[in-house]
Amino acid sequence: MSAAYGMARWQALFVMLTAGLFVGAALFVPREAMVVYSSALSFMFLITIAMRCVAAAQVCRRQLAAPKPPERRPRDYELPNYTVMVAMYREAKVIPDLVDSLKALNYPAAKLDIKLVLEEDDSETIEAVRSLDLPPHFEVVVVPDGKPRTKPRALNYALRFASGDLVVIYDAEDRPEPDQLMKAAAHFRRVPRKVACLQARLTFDNASENWLAKQFTIEYASLFGGILPMLDGARLPLPLGGTSNHFRAAALRAVGAWDAYNVTEDADLGLRLYRCGLRAQMLDSVTYEEACCQTWPWLKQRTRWLKGWIQTYGVHMRQPVRLARELGLRGFLSLQGHFAGVIVAALVHPISYGLILHDVLTGVVFAPAETMLGRHLGLLAIFNLAAGYLASMALGLFVLQGKRLRRLTPHVLLIPLYWLLVSAACYRAVYQLITAPHYWEKTEHGVSHARRRQKRG
Repeated sequence: MSAAYGMARWQALFVMLTAGLFVGAALFVPREAMVVYSSALSFMFLITIAMRCVAAAQVCRRQLAAPKPPERRPRDYELPNYTVMVAMYREAKVIPDLVDSLKALNYPAAKLDIKLVLEEDDSETIEAVRSLDLPPHFEVVVVPDGKPRTKPRALNYALRFASGDLVVIYDAEDRPEPDQLMKAAAHFRRVPRKVACLQARLTFDNASENWLAKQFTIEYASLFGGILPMLDGARLPLPLGGTSNHFRAAALRAVGAWDAYNVTEDADLGLRLYRCGLRAQMLDSVTYEEACCQTWPWLKQRTRWLKGWIQTYGVHMRQPVRLARELGLRGFLSLQGHFAGVIVAALVHPISYGLILHDVLTGVVFAPAETMLGRHLGLLAIFNLAAGYLASMALGLFVLQGKRLRRLTPHVLLIPLYWLLVSAACYRAVYQLITAPHYWEKTEHGVSHARRRQKRG
């Protein structure tokens, strides 16, 4: 279950055979090839569309439901020891804000173990941390130089020194709600032991930065406010976000912790928990992050995410029969819709525009199909394209109805344009998966003007 070993032999043969057949058919019988391939993809996209529709309906139902009464806060003596781990690399400029956010956590200091996890060759960040007057429950963990230089490798190293019964992961730019640890501890007390992880909601506090930040915020709101709660409610595999994951430490160690060779170790770990008979749930708490709001840094970040999703899908599909047995039919289908569907949709999205433009220019776009099967497949393809847009826009519209994000509602109409950027990142991810599969492209934080204005305000 590690991404260190690449594709299984049968997977490599399958990819080469499929690619060869696609290219050959596209050269010699292009129209027939498009019909066959579009019909095969349509059924996968139907799963993805159905999941988004269900998520949108559940968002509406939650908004109409009466608010839940607050949970009883555990007394201090009932609280478990909690380890907070923050893995950083070249993050000197955000260290003061990070330490302030961690100091603001409402949890007894005597039961708090905060690890600032730094790389050995990152002298600038090490000096920035050591220049601060840190409380006794803060500790600097320096990870020895080695390969691969990834966040999961650093976390695995730091986990050896974690003393908490519960462990949470944050990123350098995170601002979790002060009571998040308290909420997580209370949640873990009332759920079965098989619930091994809680995922807090992530959102951005610099959505006003520019168009890209607004689209990124809509995407995050749809994921953490719609899709992941839907998966949680249906008891389906929950691909974790990269931060604000709260774990039972014993369960985390039992499943092997993080895969150091996977560049989206979070999503992989969420699936592995489920395959081992454990579960993840959503936590009713928010962590504020900084949206990557510059095009080139965003493209590099999204490349890494999509590369990791392809890695994760490939790793867990090495033995598809065993996977289907461990996940069950619903879990297996949700994996195809949420992982394969997202990846393939990003790859074919610009191609679909190209094919539509070609048909418009050649005058065949409105021409009747030659066969009944062709007519039905054409209608299915049109339905998928329209339903895909509408389902995503509807989900985005519903999750933005809170006071803070409602102003972004008009930007839902620009989601198709944003998807083209996602497609560019996906093609770059495929290239990088071949040339540098374990390379971790660093995302620079602390560049948001809107976030700095908020802090001054």
